[in-house]
Amino acid sequence: MGKARALIVDDEADLREALREELIIDQWDVDEAVDGLDALQKLEKENYDVVITDVRMPNIDGWGLLRTIRTTNLQTIVVIMSAYADTPPWEAYALGANGFFGKPFRISDLEELVRSMRLPMPERWGDNERKQAGWQPTDQIDVDCSKHPENFSLGRGGMFVGIEMQGIRKGSIVSFRVTTRDLVLEGVGKVRWKRTVSEGDLAPGLGVEFLYLNESCRSRVSLAISKSTERSFIPKGSLQPASSRSV
Repeated sequence: MGKARALIVDDEADLREALREELIIDQWDVDEAVDGLDALQKLEKENYDVVITDVRMPNIDGWGLLRTIRTTNLQTIVVIMSAYADTPPWEAYALGANGFFGKPFRISDLEELVRSMRLPMPERWGDNERKQAGWQPTDQIDVDCSKHPENFSLGRGGMFVGIEMQGIRKGSIVSFRVTTRDLVLEGVGKVRWKRTVSEGDLAPGLGVEFLYLNESCRSRVSLAISKSTERSFIPKGSLQPASSRSV
């Protein structure tokens, strides 16, 4: 698998150039855009493997760019980057971002994300990936959501689980067993965000990206996602009953 073709979107020229230089050193093919509007114009003419975008920009910001991309395109990898602590990561993942990085971030983390996202779903979550990465879970999630479906939502790359666990932190590697009405999900994941209290109509819980899925559920989860119109990479969760939410 060759290096990715990337579009960097940021209104600060020095930050664009610094990221561009680092990616070119690693043999990426890189273009730049000064804001979301400029990026959309380039996306109409060119195909990119990954779009790396800032949030706060003039004309069309990162959220608007992400929403527009995801209305027609679920394949392009989109990474949100932000220097502001008040940018909620669950919004990025819920709108369909494959990754969310605070500025500055390590290029190796970006490269690993893109490498993984370019793999087909079953392979991405398979035994070879687990052996290569050597993940060592530090916590365990074992929850039955079959009678409380509002406590579980499946996205294109992970899940929302409506539980409160004191010991689990953002960034934790966890093993999980989650029972839903339709199947049992077992595997290993990374906690991409943790919400400890309700915020508006958003429930407390965890946003977990799948790193590995047991063979017993891997094919079913991959098939369900491939047939779904869900745009969220990791859903952000809701206090509303499941019957009143879109799936």
